[in-house]
Amino acid sequence: MRAIWLGLISMLVVHDVSAASLPPLTFGHEADSLRMFDSYQSAKYEPAKYAVRYSPSGKYFNMDVLKASYSSPTFKFDSFGMPMVSYEKPGESQRTYHYNPVTLSQFILREHSIVINGDMSAAKKIKVAADKLIELQSDDGAFRYDYSFRIWPMPEFKPGWVSALGQGSAISAYVRAWNTTGDERYAKGAAKAFAFLKVKKENGGVRTTLAELGDGLGRYMWLEEYPAEITPYTLNGLMFTLIGLYDWCKSSPYSDRASACYYFDENLKSLKKVLPLYSVGGASMYDLSVYTYGTEKAKFNAFYHMIHIVLLNGLYTVTGDSELAIYAQIFDSASRGSR
Repeated sequence: MRAIWLGLISMLVVHDVSAASLPPLTFGHEADSLRMFDSYQSAKYEPAKYAVRYSPSGKYFNMDVLKASYSSPTFKFDSFGMPMVSYEKPGESQRTYHYNPVTLSQFILREHSIVINGDMSAAKKIKVAADKLIELQSDDGAFRYDYSFRIWPMPEFKPGWVSALGQGSAISAYVRAWNTTGDERYAKGAAKAFAFLKVKKENGGVRTTLAELGDGLGRYMWLEEYPAEITPYTLNGLMFTLIGLYDWCKSSPYSDRASACYYFDENLKSLKKVLPLYSVGGASMYDLSVYTYGTEKAKFNAFYHMIHIVLLNGLYTVTGDSELAIYAQIFDSASRGSR
């Protein structure tokens, strides 16, 4: 029953955003979506714990309530207390560890929440981590990953690959490091990170369009977490990047502020255009590879379903856009409903 009424709501919202040019909603994946809901409920995810009225100077989705998940052998800390990540498969004895700009940024964002709570000792960690981000950032503003990475169904990304998620997360972290320390190097780092978001995918960047989803959609911009030749349209990656754009739109002391606001507005339009496609009976897909790659299975993940709810609600608090709130409610209600 839940899948039926949520599917009807989803179709109504599709009509509201005039998505006649988009492919039809994906049905036929209900069994997988229901298994995701079972995992979600078993994990007892509570998106309300991370809900905030979002502000670039405030807590980043209550990250201080997150338990540190830096457990061996996946994570280790360097000699300065900064997290490093291993991407070898479980059970492999020989491991290499890498700095990941997203992991470092999240570390900064969590420590910033602790500073807001009144513990100024965390400011020292913020400075060390922000300095490491500067060290990792290329002259053109990109954060280039120094390891290979594979996520189905895309081909393997070779060392040197880039991600809108890394760029947007770093902007959010730099803004808070700048606010905490007053060090303008971090503002300049944010400006460089934003500048790289403008680079088109065909030129080695992350900026693309919705053209792969239908005729006439090439005018809609998209900043991709995984800029493969065929775009997967990763939902959480775009929304985290939108948060970074919002932070810079409201915080930049430079002449790029208007451009950051423009990129936020344009990518928000794109999110709203395709958001209905991610919903299968109220279960949110991780990406749209089921469309662009023609995969038989849609991708569902219980943790990222919670993240989608948190980010949609956060974006709603800064835009007041009811469509975002509607989908946050659809996803949340479906995950808590009975069958």
